Amino acid sequence: MKTFLLGLTCGIVLTASTAVYASNTINAILFPAKYIFNGQEKKLDSEYVTLNYNGHAYVPIRFLAENMGSIVGYDENTQTIKVNDNTDSMQIVKANSYSLAVPKTWTVDIQQDNVYFCIDGKEIGGLEIEGYIPPDTIYFPNHSEFMEKKTLDGYFTTVVRASFKRTQPAAFQDPTVTKETRFYFLIDNKELAYDLYFNQEYIDEETMINIAKSLTLIK
Repeated sequence: MKTFLLGLTCGIVLTASTAVYASNTINAILFPAKYIFNGQEKKLDSEYVTLNYNGHAYVPIRFLAENMGSIVGYDENTQTIKVNDNTDSMQIVKANSYSLAVPKTWTVDIQQDNVYFCIDGKEIGGLEIEGYIPPDTIYFPNHSEFMEKKTLDGYFTTVVRASFKRTQPAAFQDPTVTKETRFYFLIDNKELAYDLYFNQEYIDEETMINIAKSLTLIK
């Protein structure tokens, strides 16, 4: 297979029908490709497309690299796209039915099919499997105030992202409010939801998304 364009453009003979004009300089064609990484299908985010130009497939570099466990950066001054292996900063966590990648600086406690993430002994997130019967609503944590939710594109299954404010039970007399982000991976045919959650105080947006995108089910 011939490759060019930063080493990430796949040379495949293609046929399609919808033309796209980019920057008034090329005539490309939308190509509805399916992507499978290590046997598992991954869907493009809504803002990404695959193009056919001169018989070659042009693949979104961030989508491809991140799903292969790499980090993508762009240097605007030199107009350089940088792709680096992510193994130096991330560790692969394997539970009974899934795996995901989290920073090596985190401590991970695996309890059968649930995992918990800690920094300096403080829990900052985790993944728990909840029962889910479609079309029921997503699981809401105890002592929580719902803020917002939305359905995400680009994952191997339906994913609902939700934000909450959580408080301690009244008996604790603790006024602490914790802001949480949760990614619910809804597996309809198994009536399960993989509930991936993070404490927003300790985890930035990019790290949350990278971890969510790394989740892979083990058959």
